[in-house]
Amino acid sequence: MIEASVITWLSGGTAAGTRVYTGARMQETALPALVVQVTQSAAASIGASPLKRHTVTVSAVAETMASAQSIATACAALMATGAAGAGGVAVETELPRLEEPVLGDGDEAEPAICNAFFEVYL
Repeated sequence: MIEASVITWLSGGTAAGTRVYTGARMQETALPALVVQVTQSAAASIGASPLKRHTVTVSAVAETMASAQSIATACAALMATGAAGAGGVAVETELPRLEEPVLGDGDEAEPAICNAFFEVYL
């Protein structure tokens, strides 16, 4: 399962490494955190080698925009190293992108989120 592989690759490699979730993060959990979403998986091939192509979004959730962006940027190297170690490749398809901030009063303020986008071939 690709989600389990990505969690292994990202665990321990950033300040959010011990808090990696799939699909969503519960609002009460500690920050920073990472959320892994696999939006598509399909059969693919490179030359005669059959493999699977996975579209993966990694969201870095942190208290500041700078921290979220730094963590999302670090995920690119972790994804590339992890995929290579598994005999595949991870390609960053877009540069990390910050979501628009959600403003609120006091404890209603939302954390910063920066999304990193990958195609993983295994």
